[in-house]
Order: sequence, then structure tokens, then C-alpha cells
Amino acid sequence: MLPDGTRVEVRCRAVGRVVGGPYGPTAAWSSVRTPDGRTGYMSEAFLRFEIDPDGVSPC
Repeated sequence: MLPDGTRVEVRCRAVGRVVGGPYGPTAAWSSVRTPDGRTGYMSEAFLRFEIDPDGVSPC
């Protein structure tokens, strides 16, 4: 779990299980890297994008 407001690098996007969160229910997942170098997938229901997510490459 990451603290609210943590910036992550979005590496690519994939479709998976639908998850509900503050940014709505979605099946979109992003492969992310945290500031300390950890990597994994995060549901976009919990991500606020500063760019157009449609411009991110698929995984």
C-alpha cells in the first residue's frame, strides 16, 4: 500500500479484474514503479493521471 499522493511511474496498461475505488470502477490496471523502485500492477481505480492514460502503451 502506498500513501495518498505518492507519485508513480506508469510503465504500461493492461485489462484485468474490475475494481472499485475513488476514481470509479474499472478493469484497467497499470504496471507501475514506485519512487523507491518497487514494481507491480495497480488498479486505475486508485490512480489519478496527470497525462492522458490512452497514450500509455499496452503491456
